[in-house]
Amino acid sequence: MMARIVSGLVAKQKINSLGQRLINGGLSKGGLGQEKTVVETVKDGVNSGTTKHSIEQVLDKVKSYEQARNKALKKVGDLGINSKPYICRLKTSKGFGKITGRISSDDKIRWYLDYDPIKGTHINVHDFRQGKGLNAKKYAIPFEGTE
Repeated sequence: MMARIVSGLVAKQKINSLGQRLINGGLSKGGLGQEKTVVETVKDGVNSGTTKHSIEQVLDKVKSYEQARNKALKKVGDLGINSKPYICRLKTSKGFGKITGRISSDDKIRWYLDYDPIKGTHINVHDFRQGKGLNAKKYAIPFEGTE
């Protein structure tokens, strides 16, 4: 693996089977010391230029949906009395058009059920209270289960 600097963060790089460049390892921003993963889409070893950088911390896998949901709720805190259902918008998803999570009334915090072949079944948590891009806090909480 080669060291790489991503927006001032030092990371290790490897390519997975889906052609995504996974950048892992001891990244920290603002002294938080959180491990983060930056994923960017790569085609034939070259960044396609169309994918936004995302920073996501993948937490340890838990045994059940309930455990993952409880971890997610601890991360987001109180979404407020006016929180609303999060409805899946990804047309290729089995959850398309269904309620898969919750979102705050100001759309800055959300959690939702998701699946991908790398992480498997998991809950995503997105916190945009500090802004988007590198300021966003994103977590994936995998749990045992199938799509």
